Amino acid sequence: MRFPAAALLSVLALSFCLQSLTAAEPETSDDRGSDPKTAAAETDILPADREWALVPAGEYTSGRKDETRIIDHGYQIMRHCVTNAEYAAFLNEVRGREDVEVSETIVRGGFAGDRYWDAGTYQFLFHGRKACRIIYDEGGFSVESGFEDHPVVQVSWFGADAYAKHRGWRLPTEEVWEKACSGDTGWDYPWGDTIDGTRANYWNSGDPFDNDTTPVGYYDGTAHGSLTTTDSASPYGAYDMVGNASEWTASYWTETERTCEVGRSRASRVRSRAGAGEI
Repeated sequence: MRFPAAALLSVLALSFCLQSLTAAEPETSDDRGSDPKTAAAETDILPADREWALVPAGEYTSGRKDETRIIDHGYQIMRHCVTNAEYAAFLNEVRGREDVEVSETIVRGGFAGDRYWDAGTYQFLFHGRKACRIIYDEGGFSVESGFEDHPVVQVSWFGADAYAKHRGWRLPTEEVWEKACSGDTGWDYPWGDTIDGTRANYWNSGDPFDNDTTPVGYYDGTAHGSLTTTDSASPYGAYDMVGNASEWTASYWTETERTCEVGRSRASRVRSRAGAGEI
């Protein structure tokens, strides 16, 4: 699976989707997610207010060489990225906690620690940047009008992880994310081997929000003003897995691999997907 750099919205804007705790995953050496031993049973009922894509156990193609790999369990993953409205609601729920600090530009919060990072307080969100549409004032967090259903951006890995844990879910590993993106097709994109402005949001792609984010699930085959989109879901029904915003995963880059930085976040060696040029 290979995504040309044109598939990336040029603003460095990390967002995320989440995996439900409905099937235990084997632990991998670079997995920063929740302990798989605590994962719930597959019979758990998923929240009714969230759309989930079911990904069955089995083979998938990985990387530029389309290597065949196997995930031996089925799982559910969000069909859409977390939105500004959803993340603002989370911030309002946790802003009174002792481990959460809110300034005019940054939200920081507590992290319990793992084998890569010590326990401490880390940046969650850089809401002082123009690209971030979440607003903070004395009344709490809100969203700039018209951007409620756009993917939340300027979120650090710690901010994505905190949201996931607060909701009782987890960030997907790189492998889980990649299989949900294109399955065993070997395609360059989730839907095939070509890309155009009716399928994904990238620089100068021609959408009404051009060179900004588009609402989640925007490329679903419906008309939006002058643009009629092409339904561009992955083989399992997940959207926006190319373009719009890169997404955090629970997997970790080794010291010899490239890094990904967001703002001044210290989570600079965690893998992100769907916006890193090539996969």
